[in-house]
Amino acid sequence: MKKILLFTVAAATAVALAGCSQSSDLADTEATTQTPVSFDTYLATTRAGVSGSQTTETLKTNGFGVFAYYTAQDYQPGSTLPNFMYNTKVTGSTTGTTTTWNYSPLRYWPNNDGKISFFAYAPYIDVDNTTGIPTNTTYGITALPRNDNGNTPTVTYDLGSDITNSVDLLRGVKKSNNAEMNINLTRTSDIVGFTFKHALAKFILKAKTTSQVDAATKITIESIKITNTTLGKTGQLNLVDGSWSILSGNANISLDNTNINTNFAESLAREIQNPADLATFKNIAGLTTDAQSVMIGDKSCYFIPTSKPTMTIEVKYWVRTLDDHLQYGVTSEGSSNTITKTITFTNDFQSNKQYSLTLNIGLKAITFDAEVSNWDAEVATNPDAIDISVK
Repeated sequence: MKKILLFTVAAATAVALAGCSQSSDLADTEATTQTPVSFDTYLATTRAGVSGSQTTETLKTNGFGVFAYYTAQDYQPGSTLPNFMYNTKVTGSTTGTTTTWNYSPLRYWPNNDGKISFFAYAPYIDVDNTTGIPTNTTYGITALPRNDNGNTPTVTYDLGSDITNSVDLLRGVKKSNNAEMNINLTRTSDIVGFTFKHALAKFILKAKTTSQVDAATKITIESIKITNTTLGKTGQLNLVDGSWSILSGNANISLDNTNINTNFAESLAREIQNPADLATFKNIAGLTTDAQSVMIGDKSCYFIPTSKPTMTIEVKYWVRTLDDHLQYGVTSEGSSNTITKTITFTNDFQSNKQYSLTLNIGLKAITFDAEVSNWDAEVATNPDAIDISVK
């Protein structure tokens, strides 16, 4: 009786970036007819796939890719072709409350003592099998191994020209033990699970004031630039051990009022010159002592993991105070303020971990100290007296 390879996929996301979790299970069952591999998936919200949040629905549409290697002995990375599955796409469909996950053609557990090792990534990308080059680069993946390549399975990835819209790349590890992989499985295996974890480091940029400012004063941010980073723009992810190799480029970030939080984005980038400008300014809340996400829509960035990164940050911001006595109803400083600082993180940027940087903008209030001085000493006059008495 032939063993049938049965897939069951479960996905879950741990908060605090323990993993955008998603699992793919392969179960071995007895049957007298060939039964399709089936999937049963739960996926909590995660930012994987195209830029933005991916849900179970988008995972069903976008799918994920699987590489599988059949070996007579234990799997040795770099010594075997992807001879069982090559970038096999798995997608889902729902009828009622039941989701079925499908791929083609179907696979079955071998009846001999051979072993199969499975590796997976998401989101799925279609490639030319003979070159490994994608038919499009929407997801930031620029290359997979060729189907005749016996090297370790890898994913070549580029953060793109706009880092704020980079894709959250995922890598599958063993569901029952995230420190291990689904390697050297046999037909006696029960469940083979993939937990998909973030392959990149998540970076959140926040901003706030260091102290409370007067209610009539508003601080707005015109632009933020992060340059001279030691963070790579293009890298290669090893699907076996999760390590990264930096290939080229520097990951820089440039933000302006089109992608800065509307609570404090500077919309004019110049002095207020008329009532319309003033009305626009009054609609902006400005920075507060509460740290808020800098990017519009609470977005974050993703970086390729690296050791203790360095970056130079330039922030341009405006400080204005409303005052009806002034010509345009607001103070004038002539131009924006600019702060530039180079920092080095004390931590390595690691896969599946979240890092944040808060920009603290401090102001020194103009204060007054006034008193009425005493009269100066009397000055002698000449004559010093006039006799006006009546005689």
